[in-house]
Amino acid sequence: LRVWHGMMDLGAASEMAGLLSLFSLILLLGEHRMRSRRAYHQSRGKLPGIPALLLSGWRGALATSICLSVLLAAFGLPLAQLIYWAAKEISAISASALAVYVRLAANSLTLSALAAACAVLLALLMVSLSRIKESKYSRYITRLVNTGYSIPGAVIAVGILLPLSALDRSINHFTGLWWGINPGLIFTGSLIGLIYAYTVRFMAVAYSSVESSMDKISPNTILAARVLGAGPFRLIYKVKLPLILPGVMAGAILVFVDVMKELPITVILRPLGYDTLAIWVWQMAAESLWTATALPALFIVLAGLLPVILLLNVGQTNR
Repeated sequence: LRVWHGMMDLGAASEMAGLLSLFSLILLLGEHRMRSRRAYHQSRGKLPGIPALLLSGWRGALATSICLSVLLAAFGLPLAQLIYWAAKEISAISASALAVYVRLAANSLTLSALAAACAVLLALLMVSLSRIKESKYSRYITRLVNTGYSIPGAVIAVGILLPLSALDRSINHFTGLWWGINPGLIFTGSLIGLIYAYTVRFMAVAYSSVESSMDKISPNTILAARVLGAGPFRLIYKVKLPLILPGVMAGAILVFVDVMKELPITVILRPLGYDTLAIWVWQMAAESLWTATALPALFIVLAGLLPVILLLNVGQTNR
């Protein structure tokens, strides 16, 4: 990012992005080879729970105080400071400032929801295709797609911005040459490039959740459904989808939360004037306007906590 913005050396930035991507790919392929062809699935309908170890007396009090102290230091104190700043901000907030916060929240929620939907749908498609016809090339393609999570967001943004900019220029040149029109920046001037970058960055999160859910489906369950006359579509909607739904929800929530707080990709690839809560917090913090960061930061925290709490409740209900 420093080479891109500070030195304005696009060639050096592209070379560094390529080297980091290659290094991440090598590590991921090595990890996959170490796991080899091991596969796991549950042999029963429900996984046995881990027996709880009940602590009493001073041991229970000590364990509780240690856990609470970590929670207080890592979450409680920063949250209390944000609430204090937010209370000061709300007491003097104007209608125009409130409208700005609402617009920023709407932008963040829209981007997070679109990116989560795209990542999960693509993960479902890739996992399903890899199980229909498994080959060496499909496995390598899958690992290549999942390298995005190990690459910094700024590197992904640079790597995507360059080819999309060239594609926009080619489209404008072609349409201007043949029809005399200029459609503008279709990919880099809209949400298309941004959502694409989010999907590349967080594809591994959605894929791992969907894949782990698929791996837990016993082959005997699929065979029993086929023996009972379930066709391909009925097998997907009536058998597989209900079993993998918790994993799909978990993947979507994780991608949603990650996109909500993603900064480098959003800063580089967002359309002009399309700011988010994360960008607002970053800009206000750079100007040391800490009170102005409180409300957007609290919204990001709540947007990350509420889906996780909902997912935990769903998991407790399904046990």
